[in-house]
Amino acid sequence: MTMQHDPVNHPAHYQGKGLEAIQVIEDWELGYHLGNAVKYILRAGKKGDRKQDLEKALWYVRRAKKFPEMFVAGPPRYELPQVAEAFDLGSTEACALYQIWKAKSEIQVFEAYLGIAERHLEHLINEELAP
Repeated sequence: MTMQHDPVNHPAHYQGKGLEAIQVIEDWELGYHLGNAVKYILRAGKKGDRKQDLEKALWYVRRAKKFPEMFVAGPPRYELPQVAEAFDLGSTEACALYQIWKAKSEIQVFEAYLGIAERHLEHLINEELAP
C-alpha cells in the first residue's frame, strides 16, 4: 500500500513502507511517553537531525521509566520485523524498539527493558558523534 504525502495527515517523515508511525504506536498501545520514543526512532534522520531525534527518543524513554503505572498491554497487529523493514531500521534501532515493546507488555520488568532501550539509544547517539 502506497501512502500519499499529506503534510498534516500523513507527513512523509512518519511514513515507512506501507506503515505509518502512528499505526505502530496505536497498535502497540504505547501512550504518550513510549509513543513519542517510537515516533522519534522511526523518523530519525527523515526530518532534521538524526542525532537529535535519537536524543528525543532517549529523553522519552527515561521519562517513561518514572511512570511504570501508565503501562498498557495488548496484542500487537504489527510485529517488530514488519515495522523494522517498513522503516528501514538498523539492528540497534530495532533492538531499542523491541525493548520498548517488551517494556509495555511485561510490567514486572518495565524498567529493565527500558534500561536496555536507553543503552541502545545512547549507543546510536554516540555513533552520531563519531567522526
